Amino acid sequence: MKLCEQILRKLVLLLAALAGLGLLIMMLVTCADIVLRAFRISFSGAYDIVKMIAAVTISCALPYTTAIKGHVAVEFGCRSDHRVANGPNRIGPKC
Repeated sequence: MKLCEQILRKLVLLLAALAGLGLLIMMLVTCADIVLRAFRISFSGAYDIVKMIAAVTISCALPYTTAIKGHVAVEFGCRSDHRVANGPNRIGPKC
């Protein structure tokens, strides 16, 4: 059983390292796109590259998050001042 746990632990750490590498690549692609736009040069497909790498990064980060009993929270549809976003007839929970 110890061997199985060690292999699993190394696999989870490898996936976490891949997730970190994915974040680095997304950052570099985004920064390159911004810098190139300043010079009026188009980085064709930057959005799609970041989108695909984000999916891989999330998939690789979830096993590590589960292993450390972490928590992932996603919050959207709310304004920072906690007012109702679309008026009184807004669909969804109050923020």
